[in-house]
Amino acid sequence: MLTARLTRFRAAFAALAPGLAALSLLVLPVLWGASAVGDAGDAWVRNGPVAGMVVSSRASAAGGDVDVRRVSVAAAVAVVLVVAAGVGRRRRSPGDPPDGVAVTVSGTRIDPGLPGLLDLCVMRGERVALVDEGDGGRSRVLDLVADPLPPRTGSVRRAPAVAAFLRPTDGFHPAVPALEAVRLRGLAIGQPPAAARGLAERVVAFADLGPRVRVPVGRLRPPEVARLAAAFTLERPADLVVWNDDLLLPQPTFRQHYLVVIGARDAGTRADRGWLIGTADHGKVTEFSDRVALIGAGEVRASGSAAEVVASMSAPCFHSWPDTGATVSCRIVEVSLVDPRGEPTGAVHPGDPVHLVIDLDVAVPETQPFLLCSLSAGGTPFVAANMLLDGCRPDLLAGTTRVECRFERLILALRTKYAVRFAIYGADRMTVVYPKREIASFVTAGSAGALGLEGPEAESRIAGGPPVFTPYASKHAGSDDWVGPSAPLRPT
Repeated sequence: MLTARLTRFRAAFAALAPGLAALSLLVLPVLWGASAVGDAGDAWVRNGPVAGMVVSSRASAAGGDVDVRRVSVAAAVAVVLVVAAGVGRRRRSPGDPPDGVAVTVSGTRIDPGLPGLLDLCVMRGERVALVDEGDGGRSRVLDLVADPLPPRTGSVRRAPAVAAFLRPTDGFHPAVPALEAVRLRGLAIGQPPAAARGLAERVVAFADLGPRVRVPVGRLRPPEVARLAAAFTLERPADLVVWNDDLLLPQPTFRQHYLVVIGARDAGTRADRGWLIGTADHGKVTEFSDRVALIGAGEVRASGSAAEVVASMSAPCFHSWPDTGATVSCRIVEVSLVDPRGEPTGAVHPGDPVHLVIDLDVAVPETQPFLLCSLSAGGTPFVAANMLLDGCRPDLLAGTTRVECRFERLILALRTKYAVRFAIYGADRMTVVYPKREIASFVTAGSAGALGLEGPEAESRIAGGPPVFTPYASKHAGSDDWVGPSAPLRPT
């Protein structure tokens, strides 16, 4: 509570400061003259920009004692003028959103380095999931919406009570036992003592801390603090909930518990809230969201049902980034993807080989260089063709030449983005002929059925799953038979 009040005071003082500084310079000489303070500073008063006002006020005080009443009136007028000027300069609050709206964001830049402006609206009772293209845009939007200070550009209009699950340790005193820390935080948000006690009991029960409720918050393990903060956010009164789902990904059991709560339509007062949920789990957004917004380059790129937005993100495609400069000793002219028949394609289907063609322009010939080509998902390489390992090197790279790399028997996940990285090292294994960088990316095509996965939720759950599949089988208790998916994942 104290932190929130200090934050509001800081914002108000920052807005008032210019008016305070300017009007103090105007009013102080008048007060100096009215109080008839000897000769000190006479020259400055006599020659200052408000000399006429000072002379008049000194004349009224000359020949007698200081008129305390007059000085008090002058000081009061000065204070009123300063406050009025500060209020006039302060950025006006956009006020509460219209009835039925939890938050609106209009024309706001979420990052100075991004070109787009964000426009977003969340209604009360609506659950909106934020996803992005892996650039952290959803986290910046959550921070923007939860920040009580006004943005530098545009406006954010929030409902009065905002609950945020972004930084689990915020709001809890580290030296106080968990149960008492929750009760104190309940008092801080305006709950009566009895209600704060009840809130604390519900929170620790939902967080499933058991006897750990008597342990100071600062000594709880990070997963326990995350559960405590999540439970408090769910149980406290709020008009808008700003939630970072990624914080609970390492705790799948508890995460599934709260996803059921968020998804329940009959969850009492929770149904009247607006929910803004940032998540990296594209496979489960259908379970807890009414609408999905895709954030890209600082703006909403797409907004609609989970199926529509996830499909727009995962449409099969291939992009390459050749070198435009011609002054380097080695540059990439073109990168292409070909299908099993050798024809250029923009899609990789489950079970197809990943066949890459890289056209090079090598200005300075290289004898027996080492080449590296790898595939990665989510920034982590999972397969590589590395001549430092296999020893298969070309005798010479010179002029306009072509390198091809083909990954066989690799079953990639569908509707998943993969990156291609490439590098060339000299024969001494130390010289960098072509620096390692991402030269292309592609999104795979296909369906869960094409992989042989026929479960009732396979199509939705496969998104965001492992980047590589392999044939597998399992045996159930009481059975001697091995069972598994159909081709191409059926074991051979």
